[in-house]
Parts: sequence; structure tokens; C-alpha cells
Amino acid sequence: MPRTIKARDSYPGISVLVGDANGPLDLTTALGAIKVFIQPPGGGSLITLTGTKRANQTGVGKGWVDAPLTTTTLTSATVGGSFPADCETEVQVAWDVGATQITTFPQSGYDILTVEADLGQ
Repeated sequence: MPRTIKARDSYPGISVLVGDANGPLDLTTALGAIKVFIQPPGGGSLITLTGTKRANQTGVGKGWVDAPLTTTTLTSATVGGSFPADCETEVQVAWDVGATQITTFPQSGYDILTVEADLGQ
């Protein structure tokens, strides 16, 4: 699912819908860490965000993961130096506290997060 965000934006963060061919996944039983990975184009440094599952995983929150940003998370320096930057993204869900049972979404390929310059840069 393509998403676009402006560089240096910090609110509301990144929201990702985690699911498979059957639809959104119920993350109620995900007891470990949820991480959102952003890979800038050209093999830049991997950006790792800590995600949280939304409440009400059996209702409207089902499958949603939110990851906060700061004004320095997505800048020209962190996403490869030029805009727009199409970054590959994925979400890693640990189903247990010890992180021995991990599933990565999407399970094939990557989602794309496009980071565009903001006029204030």
C-alpha cells in the first residue's frame, strides 16, 4: 500500500495495516515487540521504529500498527539525499516476548513509503 509523507513531519506518525490475503490480522496475541523498518533507496542506513498495535484488535483497530516519528526521522540525510525518496518498508511482529516467533509483513516484497521534500526545507 503506497503511502506518502513530507520530510521532517512528525505527526501523526506512520500507520500500517498488517495483514495477508485473508485481510487484516488480529494482533491481540502479539506479545513481543513490533518494529517498522524503513530502507532508504540506494541502500542507506536502515531506519527502525518501535510500533504499537492499536487497541480493539477485534474491531476497527484490527491489524493496525502505529509508529511515532520525530522531526529528524525522515530528512534528506536519512533517506538518501534527494526527494522524492521511495523507501521500502516492512513490519516485523514478534508473537512471543522472547522474539523467537516472528512474522514479517508483507510476506512477499515490500510496501513503499514515499518521502517528499517539504517547502520549508
